[in-house]
Amino acid sequence: MLELCSDGQQPVRRHVLLPSHQSSLPEEDVEYLKRKGAFSVPQSETCKMLLRSYFHHIHPLLPVVDATSIMPLLADGQATRFNLLLLWSVFFSAMTFVPATCWENERYASRKQMRDAMYLRAKCMYETSGETDRTVLLQSAILLSFYHSEKDLHTQPWYWSGIAISHCQIMGLHRPPAMTQDRSSTGSRQRSIWRRLWWCCFFRDRWLSLTLGRPLRIDLLDCTVAMPIAADLLVDIADMPGTLAATYIPEDWSQLAQDWVLLMQVSKLLGEVLALSFRPNARKPLSEEVKALETAILACPVERGGEFRKSSSTIFSWCHIQLHYQYVSRISPSN
Repeated sequence: MLELCSDGQQPVRRHVLLPSHQSSLPEEDVEYLKRKGAFSVPQSETCKMLLRSYFHHIHPLLPVVDATSIMPLLADGQATRFNLLLLWSVFFSAMTFVPATCWENERYASRKQMRDAMYLRAKCMYETSGETDRTVLLQSAILLSFYHSEKDLHTQPWYWSGIAISHCQIMGLHRPPAMTQDRSSTGSRQRSIWRRLWWCCFFRDRWLSLTLGRPLRIDLLDCTVAMPIAADLLVDIADMPGTLAATYIPEDWSQLAQDWVLLMQVSKLLGEVLALSFRPNARKPLSEEVKALETAILACPVERGGEFRKSSSTIFSWCHIQLHYQYVSRISPSN
């Protein structure tokens, strides 16, 4: 309908992003968030440790945060200048990898105690803050999908990943952002970030489905968004000043970007294996289908030269890919 009503000269956007209107919170909600500690940000040094931990351990796997938007926080450590919902989500995901001095300086008894506190604040902000920016809600939901707890059996990884995928589909991130005849209507940098967000959701969907034994939520037959490229991870880091990049960004970031793209290819193969092996009608896959999938798995350009990598980040990344690839190979229908 939009194409029929247009004059044919102007591009028709596929992503209709409504402006966010965040109304003031009722006084009782503000008081509730205050009591939960949502406005009590950590010390500046703690923020720096958490942010460095995020960019070294989480961002190479789930590059959901736009580094340009977080740059003022990296520069001066003023956490109140950043979206608090996304801030607590980033801090929560990074807590797994920080040194003991991080929670000791904040007067927590253990890593788990501080991590649970970060999660609770993020969850309270998600549910109560009135945030309407879907990108922020999506980014936070992806990061909160790392939460596991025996006390809260409701908001587990499957819950948060489902919310993230819903936000993606509502925003239309599973489709190209503009009509084919004029993709310049949306900046290449924005398209790269949207592509990252979509494939991060895809990655979580495939591996959580395998881990928990649940059906795939994303059907690639409904998706026309292109596979990610390494440049999608380099686009926002390129604008970061050298001093900040040296402090927070792992060395060999370009190699980590290539590894992430390869990990998405391995995850795509996992989805094909799961779809072929666990059909609801119990029909056995045809030999031609199995051979075609086996050929695709063998053709996956998984690097075998991990011994030539020097930095700890790239060595870990290589091992991480090998682990995922070997698992896909073992559960292939041909085995």
